[in-house]
Amino acid sequence: MHESAFGRLVSVLIAPGKTFRSIAERPTWVVAFAVLLVLGLVAFLLFVQRADFLEIARQQMEAEGREMPPEMEQAGGMIRGCGMAVGLIGPMFIYFGVPLVLWGVFALLGGTINYRTSLAVSLHAMMPKAVEALLEIPVVLSRDSLGYEDLKTGMLMSSLGAFAPEDTGPVLLELLASMEFFTIWCVVLLMIGYRIAAKVSLGKAAAAVLGLWAVGIAIKVGLAALGAAQGGGA
Repeated sequence: MHESAFGRLVSVLIAPGKTFRSIAERPTWVVAFAVLLVLGLVAFLLFVQRADFLEIARQQMEAEGREMPPEMEQAGGMIRGCGMAVGLIGPMFIYFGVPLVLWGVFALLGGTINYRTSLAVSLHAMMPKAVEALLEIPVVLSRDSLGYEDLKTGMLMSSLGAFAPEDTGPVLLELLASMEFFTIWCVVLLMIGYRIAAKVSLGKAAAAVLGLWAVGIAIKVGLAALGAAQGGGA
């Protein structure tokens, strides 16, 4: 199963060590990318059909202690367009940017890996996100409308943020939301995959992957803190 491009999509979830060794010998990435792209796109477009982006933006600003400026009230179309642009373009930066950064990091750490192999390892390590999208699709289809609470807790309630008290501040909430099951699953697979493909120690693989994840969390928490500071919230 781990030898074929389609078989790897499943085997990486149940036998990651064997699968990543096969990927290191013969890297493939197109099928993994296509599956992630299609499933993610379907889940996102279904969300867009049921989401009021203007109301979501208003509720998010209220949670940060801010009021929506009058001019933004008239810019519902632009807010929706920006939300769609982020949802459509953002994943591309993740799919191709993460392997690029980790390729450079492991090169500095003495690893032996090229970008194609890094891309193959990274995309297969993101297969838990395909599982997440598959589970989200029926949940989204069962709802007539979606709002800020659905974004905050996640459609599958798979993060610690989903269980935070209602009065949790935006900064802590963003931090808790980052502790998400499918993301952590991806992080673990990335560590396993790069340890094998880059031929480095588990310590180096963990340091590189966890470091990149920490940077991502720091950016999101920092943006939440900036928003809270502007609104006078905590």
